[in-house]
Amino acid sequence: MCTWLVADTHFEHANVLHLAGRHFSSIQEHDDVLIDNWNKRVGKDDDVYHLGDFTLSGPGSAISLFARLNGNIRVLGYPWHHDKRWLPRNGVCGFTNFFSASGVRVWIDPPMVVLEDVETNADGRGVPMTLCHYVIESWDRSHYSALHAHGHAHGKARRVQNRIDVGVDSTFALVGEYRPLRLEEAAALARSWREEKE
Repeated sequence: MCTWLVADTHFEHANVLHLAGRHFSSIQEHDDVLIDNWNKRVGKDDDVYHLGDFTLSGPGSAISLFARLNGNIRVLGYPWHHDKRWLPRNGVCGFTNFFSASGVRVWIDPPMVVLEDVETNADGRGVPMTLCHYVIESWDRSHYSALHAHGHAHGKARRVQNRIDVGVDSTFALVGEYRPLRLEEAAALARSWREEKE
């Protein structure tokens, strides 16, 4: 079983083709390619953390999209970003199977999640990774080389060592495909950055 990270899929959001410069002939082609790229890598029992902006559509469309995707999907639940159109109005958070009636395995997590022991450092201690939709300048244990994964920036955030944009636009720039990054792949890419001067 693997863990994957992804953000900013913007399924069924036709304007993202122009706004993010995604070169597809239609939003249907866009969605089909992103879903195919996801399913070629993510196994049925893998865990996927989606860091927000899954779709701008309502609950029915979200369920249909989730049903087409492999994995146990955990969406970081923000009441103020694009996902507010399909997220439950009662603010369901925590490890709740939001779509249990439909048979889709999706959980709504808090807006920020810390994955412990993503790596082991030279002292044998576990290294955490903070997940959040938004870019954070200083995250939990960042001064101890902890990691941070985010979305929202569509590949335009300043590169900072130990921080990575896992949105599909950033992934396309890094690996040539709109797809999730395996947790270890994201950590290695975050470690490879050198500070960019502003």
